[in-house]
Amino acid sequence: MNKLIIASHGSLSEGLLDSARFIMGNVEHVECIKAYVDPDVDYEKLIEEKVSEFDYSKGSLIVATDLAGGSVNAEFSKHLYAFPFYLVAGVNLVTVISLITVLGGEIDEALIMRIAEDAKDTVVFCDKAMARQNDDF
Repeated sequence: MNKLIIASHGSLSEGLLDSARFIMGNVEHVECIKAYVDPDVDYEKLIEEKVSEFDYSKGSLIVATDLAGGSVNAEFSKHLYAFPFYLVAGVNLVTVISLITVLGGEIDEALIMRIAEDAKDTVVFCDKAMARQNDDF
């Protein structure tokens, strides 16, 4: 069974999952971590538990974080050498939907790389795009 963890500073992870559910309907095997919102939670320990307790013999774990190089991403990065999970940073709604869509199948590095590359094309500066479109008419 494959699993996706969406982890962010604050509530962004829950917002992304909520929006994905709005578009896709029922979503299974996805968990959110809202980091640094509860002062009583040791997030370093929580993250270590999430990656160490996953049964990698039964599926793949994908972790999608909000900010490359941010503290949430850095905490997961510490465990990349010890555990075979996939870590994607700079997550947006398109990425979340794409990752949810592949949870039911075989997951490998090439698939995750393709999803990350495809997501880059979804950020568009609309002012310039609209200006080019108007110039074409």
